[in-house]
Amino acid sequence: MRAMKGVDVLYAVGTESRFRDFELRFSLRCLARHARNLGRVVVAGHVPDFVGGDAIAVPCGDEHGKKKALNIFQKLRNGMDAAGLDRPFLFSADDHFITADADLAAWPRYERGTAHDAFSDVAVPTAYHWMVRKTGLALLKRGYPDLLTVWHGNMWVAPDCVGEAWEMASDPSSHWLGRETFVLLHNVEKRKRPETEFSHLDADVRGDGLDSLLADTKRTGCHSTGPMLDDRVRAWFKRTYPDKCRFER
Repeated sequence: MRAMKGVDVLYAVGTESRFRDFELRFSLRCLARHARNLGRVVVAGHVPDFVGGDAIAVPCGDEHGKKKALNIFQKLRNGMDAAGLDRPFLFSADDHFITADADLAAWPRYERGTAHDAFSDVAVPTAYHWMVRKTGLALLKRGYPDLLTVWHGNMWVAPDCVGEAWEMASDPSSHWLGRETFVLLHNVEKRKRPETEFSHLDADVRGDGLDSLLADTKRTGCHSTGPMLDDRVRAWFKRTYPDKCRFER
């Protein structure tokens, strides 16, 4: 497939949407309106009927059962192969939104401290925090940094790092390792590309309602609703982005 100029964006989409894929529809509309230097847009995994136009659709299921990280990696690999992605691209989930004009060629590589910090800063760690801690320790033992680069916004992926991260996530001796796909991908890239600049994100952009969405739009120009797509947030997206974009049928 012929490469286009600009930064490619790949969505890995699951079937867990509680809002009939509202998130992906408006993530695509945000991207179409705000992103400069945008190349190809690939939607891999669950592809809703409305995806079309200039989007490259790569339907695939969760062939690895309940192993969420491996399913995400498989969608990444399928999307990369189908579109011929051979240069760094932005990896997006369906609930990531670029809500202000942005040059994708200048999109930062973000970090949020270390996996250890993320664990120790929580008064009552959850199963997620224990997983992050274990992943950080395993990365250190293998010679990787333990940066916590899980943040809710589009992140860079270097294609030559995906295979190595896949092998780590597939290691049967570390069956829990890799549940946090973003940690693995970013840390492999950090070791292999030490010249890459990372920007520290002072606060997460995972929102809990309309007020945080509007604040994040002003502060970083990006936002993730997570499960917080309440009536006010959905109404704001419908009001702000009412028209179909070039990635919809």
